Amino acid sequence: GMVFSKQDSMMTIPGVELVFSGKTADGQAISFRDITKPDGSYSVNLLSGRTYQVAVNKDGKNIETQEFAVPISTNDSTTITKNIYANYIDLAMGDGGRFKKIYFDTDKYTLRPESIKTLNNTASVLKMNPGINISIEGHCDSRNTDEYNMVLGQNRADAAKNYLVKQGVADTRLTTVSYGERRPAAPNDTPENMQLNRRDEFRMVLKEGEPMPVIQETTTTIIAVPVTPARPQPGKSKVKLADGTKVKTKVDDDSDKVKVKTKGANGEKSKTKAKDGDLDSKAKDASGEKAKIKAKAE
Repeated sequence: GMVFSKQDSMMTIPGVELVFSGKTADGQAISFRDITKPDGSYSVNLLSGRTYQVAVNKDGKNIETQEFAVPISTNDSTTITKNIYANYIDLAMGDGGRFKKIYFDTDKYTLRPESIKTLNNTASVLKMNPGINISIEGHCDSRNTDEYNMVLGQNRADAAKNYLVKQGVADTRLTTVSYGERRPAAPNDTPENMQLNRRDEFRMVLKEGEPMPVIQETTTTIIAVPVTPARPQPGKSKVKLADGTKVKTKVDDDSDKVKVKTKGANGEKSKTKAKDGDLDSKAKDASGEKAKIKAKAE
């Protein structure tokens, strides 16, 4: 079975200790133990025909104890799938490990314009954090067959991966998996809910025993243009800052107009004009989001 977070039924929990405690037919205490793998799965061999108390432990602390009744079986090879939903959420891996989901149109795996912006930001974060690898998970709503949706989910995961590779992320840092319609984010009972299920999710992949990395976020550099009475010297200049940001400055001959352009290492840009104390600035961050600022001199 698998262990999921009760607060987020899509989030599996690795490293959970499960202790199944019960009694034999003559009353002797027995117990079976396993620890969930990086994908949240576990497997134990139990005696049938009895009820077990399942202690759910994480990081040496008991989260809760659940009851699990195993039916009688005359076949030693009987397999029972028991998923456990624990009252626990891994805050370090919240929101799929800080990477935003992307969504798709019905029966499509073409990237939407807003998905391109999200993937640009994901690529920037990955390039700034070369020690992070991610798994791209493709999902579908419940329309069409399970087999068809498994292929469609894989195509959606591959579409995101191929785009990230084109943006300079190494292929070896990206893995893909399709869950088809098997892990819905919402019930498939309305068009809005089905849209939530047509998605890609991005999760950080850690090696066993490897600590959660601290993600360095992308930032936009803003260059302030002096609007004080001090008059800048006419001419042009080019400067490269320590973080890789390139800055171009142009001051008109009469010193009443200043233009500053910046271009960051991750594609972020800004353009600022100042004249007679008035300020007009435009900026675009690494994900493509734009911002404008205008200020009039008093």
